[in-house]
Amino acid sequence: MNNLKQSADRILYDLGLAGILAKYGEVHPIGSYFMDVMAWNDLDIDMVNPDMSLDKLYRLTGEILEKFHPVWYEAKREITGDGQTVYFYGFEFYIDNKLWNADIWFFDEVT
Repeated sequence: MNNLKQSADRILYDLGLAGILAKYGEVHPIGSYFMDVMAWNDLDIDMVNPDMSLDKLYRLTGEILEKFHPVWYEAKREITGDGQTVYFYGFEFYIDNKLWNADIWFFDEVT
């Protein structure tokens, strides 16, 4: 396992990002983390939650702000071209003096 994946595991499990997210749906790390080819400090996570809402996104924001003290974040609801509602939460934060990025997408289901 490369050092970046070990650091990502620390963020997800030791520092509790996966635990926070699990309150809001099924957590599915994707991308380079999932393929075990991490080359930069970036976590991409798909979440399954057919009942996601802006209120839940606001609660998640509070938990992320308190735990990770992001230097940047964005949270939004989007309507896709086919009328599906998706929610996005992205943030950048420092762990061990290294900048990390997390992008989290909430869907009705992961295909």
